[in-house]
Amino acid sequence: MLYFSLIFVARFDPVARRSMLFAPLIAIGVFLIALSSYRLIENHLEGTAARAEYQELRDIFEMIAIMHHPLPQAPEIHSDGQPELPDAVMTAEHATPLPDMLQGLEGLEDPMETLRQINPDLIGWIRIENLINYPIVQGRDNSRYLNTTFQGRRNASGAIFMDYRNSSVFDDEVSIIYGHNMRNGSMFAPLHRLRDPAFLAEHQYIRIILSAQETLVYRIVAARVVNVWYTVNDPTQLTAAAVAGSVRGAPSGTQRFLILSTCTNVDDDERLRIYAALIEPY
Repeated sequence: MLYFSLIFVARFDPVARRSMLFAPLIAIGVFLIALSSYRLIENHLEGTAARAEYQELRDIFEMIAIMHHPLPQAPEIHSDGQPELPDAVMTAEHATPLPDMLQGLEGLEDPMETLRQINPDLIGWIRIENLINYPIVQGRDNSRYLNTTFQGRRNASGAIFMDYRNSSVFDDEVSIIYGHNMRNGSMFAPLHRLRDPAFLAEHQYIRIILSAQETLVYRIVAARVVNVWYTVNDPTQLTAAAVAGSVRGAPSGTQRFLILSTCTNVDDDERLRIYAALIEPY
């Protein structure tokens, strides 16, 4: 009834007529603003949930490792009589109970085996000091973990994952690991800081932890933005010699390389690639 009344008034009032013309545009604008606000809130909540999940996984990883880390036999005694313990050592009074998801697994001493009880797709853990600290998974294809977290939750953050065509024990000549460039600074977003040579000089090493007994150490030799249409993305088609020849700076005779890949959020066809040479398996 109100609408028809407005139409009747608009027939005799030019101002009302113009208002009627703009009303649909205003309604559409309000709808778009509401939709954008909803998506912003949804993205924020998703990002918060993903960060909480991965922080819990880090806590579990560190907790299991520290629980089985030998305490020093003879800590240094300061003049005030207080012993000095290394920062990395956690004494019994600092320990916290295992999360519910790990109850019954207290006997497992290897953090990797512990986390594999949560997700069998776990193949390793990646660390760049004070920059990257995440579990690595490998799915049946490269879409499995694009929008699925380590614990199987649907989330835009996804997971850090290895190319499904690679060997899960990192013995290919070239291994590729992917992660999203999240706008909240999580996942592989911090890799963009390595484009600064000064920052890269202080964060040269990537550690891939395969088990409590085996860690691979890579040294970063290049950080480049590339166009995906002009690069080889299938790791089985890449060789160590080809990578060494294209990036340069790799130690002579390098037999294995690691590539970390993430988006730039500038161009859909661009990727930031971090190239690293294996220097120390131990």
